[in-house]
Amino acid sequence: MKSLRAAAVFSFIGLSLVGISPAQETDRVLAELGSGHAVIRATAACRVAEMGSGVAGEQPSLMEALVALLGDDTEVEGRLCRDHDSWWDGRARASSPGREAAMALERFGKRALTPVVEVLRGTDDVAREHAAFALGILEDSTAIPALAEALEREPALVRARAAWSLGLIEDRGAVTILVRAATDPDAEVREETAWALGMIEDASGVEPLTTLISDENPSVRQQAAWALGMIEDRRGVAPLIVALKDESPDVRREAAWGLGMIEDGTALDALVDALDDPEARVRKQVVWAISQVIADADTSKLDTDALAASLEKAFDRRRE
Repeated sequence: MKSLRAAAVFSFIGLSLVGISPAQETDRVLAELGSGHAVIRATAACRVAEMGSGVAGEQPSLMEALVALLGDDTEVEGRLCRDHDSWWDGRARASSPGREAAMALERFGKRALTPVVEVLRGTDDVAREHAAFALGILEDSTAIPALAEALEREPALVRARAAWSLGLIEDRGAVTILVRAATDPDAEVREETAWALGMIEDASGVEPLTTLISDENPSVRQQAAWALGMIEDRRGVAPLIVALKDESPDVRREAAWGLGMIEDGTALDALVDALDDPEARVRKQVVWAISQVIADADTSKLDTDALAASLEKAFDRRRE
């Protein structure tokens, strides 16, 4: 496997040094997209992703080959082509030729929408999941109806990716679709739905998030707390205060962050009490949240003496 990976990398370096023509480059990449080795297929998709949009766009055969590759879920090393710990997909630890193809389709912009939507409406579940992923990467609101359809179909993995993509598109027209998805029986779908509602930052997402922050799954609750903070609506304060006492430290930490984002003075007492949290990472987030709330507060209405006394007592308790 290491020799194949090295061969793919050195092939790319060699092409950049030799200075071959665009047609030769296209032929070489097309051949590698159809290789019998997954690492070479994935690396070839990465090379398309690294091309300029104009260069890639002039080669429709490359787009067709990438679309055909969407059903390939052969696992390859997660960091083969780029850092997968990026902000938009930090949970990915492995990749596949199909996943790399989905990301590379961004180079074709709107031209890729129709063929990718066709795949999403197809029957190959692996290809459909990668197609939903690609539509999020393309960030085009015209894909919303197709993603909404996907949220009504099996399997759950496709529904989860469709919800994620709606969040990445960040169009408020998707909120009503996501509100329905908030009651999905699958926890991953609910988690991605909460994330998407936070990304869109529309106040109509507060109500379903208030329900999701009490979900049986801690990952869903954590994502809902984050999303309420992103929306910054004061209606999120009460459920976030409750979440400060959640059994999961991850949820408690995110609840503190959310309250800091909303900056509502009514949360101060609860935040001060949370300074006694047994987890240091939660306490650190609580301190930050308190600083945010105080900075935004109307000092004429703030009992600073009482607050200072409460903080002093809290810190004394921590020293005991």
